[in-house]
Amino acid sequence: MKKLLLPLLLFSIFCHSNSQPPAINKVLINGDFEQPLTVGWKQKNQNVSYSDEINRATNLDDDEDYELIVEKLSSGQMKLYQIVEIANANLHFSVNAKMSAAEQNTEAEYWAAAVIGLLFLDKDNAVLGETKITAKSLHCPWTDTKNLHIISVDDYSKWHNYSFNINDELDNLPGINPKDVKKIQIAISAISQGC
Repeated sequence: MKKLLLPLLLFSIFCHSNSQPPAINKVLINGDFEQPLTVGWKQKNQNVSYSDEINRATNLDDDEDYELIVEKLSSGQMKLYQIVEIANANLHFSVNAKMSAAEQNTEAEYWAAAVIGLLFLDKDNAVLGETKITAKSLHCPWTDTKNLHIISVDDYSKWHNYSFNINDELDNLPGINPKDVKKIQIAISAISQGC
């Protein structure tokens, strides 16, 4: 029997321009998705099928502005990302997200995840570590390590705000020297393994 994995990610990023420390939106291009996704963002997709989607729409939330939908209904990955250079990690990150991930057959070891990832990079784009805000299905193997911090989404029915100082978040990643972080990749992904 074919296994169907259903990750869904609805995403809107915003950062308060009057916040202290500076908001990451000072360096993020088109972080509110009000412009076409070709402005500021790149895609990296794997095994795209007709039902998979990366798009923006105004009917995903109660407000009238744009949000992002990333949906993957078969094995592979849909990913929208942007790499930003930073002077230091004293930045404020905030995102509103409604995310879900599910396995149709929980007896199989296939898995699905919807992810807002912050990949911390050095000057040469080598990945030092990552924070994943994620809705993940039962068999998803991700766990916290010294270079990976998982922020789990448990309530799939509502929009939630995830907000933190990047410097403070790096405290959750003891394998990273904050002074080595020169860039951050913001990645919005829907991933399914198996099928």
